[in-house]
Amino acid sequence: QELAVMLDGFEKKIGLAKQKKPPTTDVEVAAFMDQPVPEGIGMWAGEYGSLKWLQWVAIVCTAWSLFLRKQEIMELQLCDISWDEVGAAFLVRRTKNDMKSRTKTPRMDYDGEQDASGCMLTRVKEYIYTVHGAKGMKRVVGCTKQCSPAERCLVCPPLFVSICGNKIKEGPTPATSLVKRLRAGYEVLEQAGQVPLGTAAAVSVSSLRRGGTTQASAAGIRNKVLQEHGRWRSERMPSEYNDMVEGDERAVSKALQRRVQSVRKRRLPNERR
Repeated sequence: QELAVMLDGFEKKIGLAKQKKPPTTDVEVAAFMDQPVPEGIGMWAGEYGSLKWLQWVAIVCTAWSLFLRKQEIMELQLCDISWDEVGAAFLVRRTKNDMKSRTKTPRMDYDGEQDASGCMLTRVKEYIYTVHGAKGMKRVVGCTKQCSPAERCLVCPPLFVSICGNKIKEGPTPATSLVKRLRAGYEVLEQAGQVPLGTAAAVSVSSLRRGGTTQASAAGIRNKVLQEHGRWRSERMPSEYNDMVEGDERAVSKALQRRVQSVRKRRLPNERR
């Protein structure tokens, strides 16, 4: 352990430290939601190509909003979602730090009307209705989640089933497919001029978790809340996932300018020099 720390410090000193993956920004999430279905193109070809895109947008909205790790995306099942009038709670199991299987239930809420196209939870709901049908919104007979909430249900299907070009399989989307879908999705945004060329090669599935954390922090969410939502052991861990995004480099200057202008406005006119 000590040797690993020493080597990590040495690599940082000589500039060879592993670079963090760029965060998925709010602009990119909006671009995925607004992008027309790229039917018949590469990853999105085949009979179920449009369903794969619908699923990918739902994955982006869910993973970005709930700060999901790759394994947590794959483990989600339909019965892990508890719907109510204002949104839904997601039972996140098999998390990296949940050694005692206590589970966590972060939420996604509706943004305005439930059927608003700009609402991320609505997009998830649309995906469920399209792929799983209306039954996907209810727990089925025989569901084992209530008696064993920390375990995989023996009856209910995965939320994000494995969708191939011409076939829908029963199991969850594999980790390798998640990575390929991510790169292919960003390539679509590159071709549409929504993100710089090379972004697809730079991002990883962890970019979704990093991006959600970064944007929530920028919105003023306290670290303790971020910690609980992201299922970290320590309150300092969200800071490790909080990155600079475009425009942040001007934030300090703007904040200081506002402070000075606020003072000047409070002064009487004859006090000004």
